[in-house]
Amino acid sequence: IIFDDMWKDVSPSARDVVEQMLRVNRGIRISASAVLRHPWVKVARTKFPRRRMVQLLGSLRVNSQESEFKRFVLRVIAEQLPRDSKTEQAIEQAFRCLDRNGDGVLTVEEVTKGLKK
Repeated sequence: IIFDDMWKDVSPSARDVVEQMLRVNRGIRISASAVLRHPWVKVARTKFPRRRMVQLLGSLRVNSQESEFKRFVLRVIAEQLPRDSKTEQAIEQAFRCLDRNGDGVLTVEEVTKGLKK
């Protein structure tokens, strides 16, 4: 598989798993269970500093109580901000800490448990 310029910012690990999933021959294509065990997909059970998690969850709580219009405006502003890899990594780490079952979706229960910690 040839990865063009669209893939230049994608990690080698992510390219590896995508390449393995796109193999036409199902005999050499990666299985779903193997995808879940792949280092890029595997959810790292990392710790997130309690103080930062409290701040993050507090911000989420405040944001969820805002009007729909204000949330929309804040989202548009956030999408226009320059990407900072440290910030993205911190957000991903917090997400993975909250996503206890590793399905990539935060449930109300997972966020509530995160608030209680």
